[in-house]
Amino acid sequence: MLNAWVTRHLTTAREEFQRKPTVSDRAIYIPLPVSLDGQVIPHLTVEHLRPSFNKGRACLLIQGEGGAGKTSLACQVARWAMADMPSERLCAQHRMLPLLIEQALEIKDKEHTHPFIDALRGELRALTFEEDPIPEEFLLQLLQRRRVLVIVDHFSEMPEATRQEIRPGQPEFPANALVVTSRLEERLAGVQPTTVKPLRIQGQWQGLVSFLEDYLTQRGKRDRFDGPEFFDYCRRLSQMVGTRDITVLLAKLYAEQMIAAKEGRIDSDLPETIPDLMLSYVNEVNRGVESHKQDDRLVHRVVKAIAWECLKRTYHPTSAPRQAVLAALVEEQDAEAMLTYLENRLRLIQTWGRDETTSASCLIHWLNTWPAYTCWISMVTT
Repeated sequence: MLNAWVTRHLTTAREEFQRKPTVSDRAIYIPLPVSLDGQVIPHLTVEHLRPSFNKGRACLLIQGEGGAGKTSLACQVARWAMADMPSERLCAQHRMLPLLIEQALEIKDKEHTHPFIDALRGELRALTFEEDPIPEEFLLQLLQRRRVLVIVDHFSEMPEATRQEIRPGQPEFPANALVVTSRLEERLAGVQPTTVKPLRIQGQWQGLVSFLEDYLTQRGKRDRFDGPEFFDYCRRLSQMVGTRDITVLLAKLYAEQMIAAKEGRIDSDLPETIPDLMLSYVNEVNRGVESHKQDDRLVHRVVKAIAWECLKRTYHPTSAPRQAVLAALVEEQDAEAMLTYLENRLRLIQTWGRDETTSASCLIHWLNTWPAYTCWISMVTT
């Protein structure tokens, strides 16, 4: 019965999952080296993860720095969970519907004391377009029989109350197929998860060329660049990063700037430094706003202030309380409106929590890529 129910909703669920902004922004997946339980693997495939998900309980931790590609990998795991071919499927015996949790969990009232279950019921109903609420008993069966894959994104940045709800080591924890992304090596309530750590792209010539080649090919843009032009762009990126290995995010930003330059949306001269690359990316995103567009210089000023709030305590990207961010923007005419603009129109930041008493994480996703930290700090402190 569970298999029949999943099969009946699979097409709709697959389409709706792909429409989620978090997922659609990561439609391109390029296999890159990872560390799987301490062993370096050149390219992670579904075969590497299937033994873990063929067990009665599966817990996968995707851990790494900001911009390493944790969420992209989690989205790919979700696609493997829904695959039609058993050879391409995360669990060979059956398919799973992915439920993405990326917001803080809230207890609505005294009658709803299980925010994790409530959130999953809401996500599953939205994913499947069910007219009636999903019965809790039926959801529990889907969770226990691994017909639902729960993905908790940004776990390390979530409020403590939400983190306490995600405790797979507890006997009553309902999800037997769980994926967690985090910047930290999480204990997860005593469970020993299968741990995948995405590795950086090698800053050497071959690593950069390989990534840009694969990325542009999947974007359907590789044929726009002839050989000399393509390798010239690779040379520029190599000069920018030197001998340092870089995150996927930084290489992706550069590839998108290549495309924008080729299509005439920006100047043909690409940025030559990492801070300039990031500001160019901000300009490109802001250029796509059709109505009530904010001036580029204002956007730069605001995102720099937010970035510094997220960096100044530890000199590593982390969350910043919303009130601290607003205080940093006290000289702006309408700071609240600017935060809304950055989050909803440009999608450069993400806020956790809905009221003023809840600490909010203002995450500059395009900032979260070393070695940008030191370069960016020199800009925001001057």
